[in-house]
Amino acid sequence: MIEKNCIEHQEVEVFKALADESRLKIIRVLLEKDSYTEYLAEQLGLTTATVAHHMKKLEHAGMVYSTKIQHYVIYSINRELLNKPIGQLICAAIHYEDKKTYEEQVINNYFEHGKLKTIPSQLKKREIIMSYIAQRFEKKKNYTEEELVSVIREIFDDYCTIKRDLIGMGFVENNNSSYVRKV
Repeated sequence: MIEKNCIEHQEVEVFKALADESRLKIIRVLLEKDSYTEYLAEQLGLTTATVAHHMKKLEHAGMVYSTKIQHYVIYSINRELLNKPIGQLICAAIHYEDKKTYEEQVINNYFEHGKLKTIPSQLKKREIIMSYIAQRFEKKKNYTEEELVSVIREIFDDYCTIKRDLIGMGFVENNNSSYVRKV
């Protein structure tokens, strides 16, 4: 069974292979009949070395197969791949990571045994971490300064930076002498 990453890689290689006019011409000839390098070179007005170069690209993309018969290498088109709708090829080539998976990955990278190892410098990752820390506080419950600091210190020693980021990013609101989780 082919891994998903291999499939995605193959689909990207298909688009790279299709981005060359000579390779498109070669595919056009192969759609009509299986062929060999010398015949393709003659039909397309290319050198055999150029055709061989293009055939390697097409084979790497999985668009053609080669079979050796005596002294010739015969190329055949991969009809299964070429019969796929273009939308299916695009979807297979481009895989968007699930947002939740990315957030979980960030949390797993920055937390160890329930403790924050370091505060990320990248804003996007920092917001994910602060959102995760904010979930330690009950919504709409008022926390004193001491209670807020106590919860933060269970996670990270530099409570001042965490407190500042929680407030600055809008996860916690400072109501005079008490703090409330907003989000």
